[in-house]
Amino acid sequence: MEVELDDINRCDLCLFTGELCRRDEPCESWYDQSIKRREDMLQMNYVNIAKLCHKVNKEYCEAMGDASQVSWDEAPEWQKNSAIKGVEMHLTTEGVTPEDSHKAWMKQKIDEGWKYGTVKDPEKKEHPCILPYFELPYQQKAKDYIFKAICDFFKEEK
Repeated sequence: MEVELDDINRCDLCLFTGELCRRDEPCESWYDQSIKRREDMLQMNYVNIAKLCHKVNKEYCEAMGDASQVSWDEAPEWQKNSAIKGVEMHLTTEGVTPEDSHKAWMKQKIDEGWKYGTVKDPEKKEHPCILPYFELPYQQKAKDYIFKAICDFFKEEK
């Protein structure tokens, strides 16, 4: 069955499906719900991309001899939130560099009470990467490049 142009309510655009709304009357609450669903989908995508970044980082660390990283499901909320915020920054801000990513991560850590320590210790809130970017070992800088590459891939897919 073909839909006549007159049958399509052209004042609403469904942000969820990308198709024109076929309701008989404009519906503000429907429009608001569509925006909410789109925001929920974007947030879900941030979480899924953060999970991928976490998994790749875990595997990279293990390849470098560091078996301290736990799976996403076992990761504490602060670690998950940190990854999600990083993904959101990369996907919503143009021109983010690996150094920018590290600076944002470090600022978040410091704001949460973390400080430099030679060994990562969540109980003491100490982390060996709370350093200026140029002082990080190349293995740590590589993590920022990998994180950025994953985010950039999904940014290009939009």
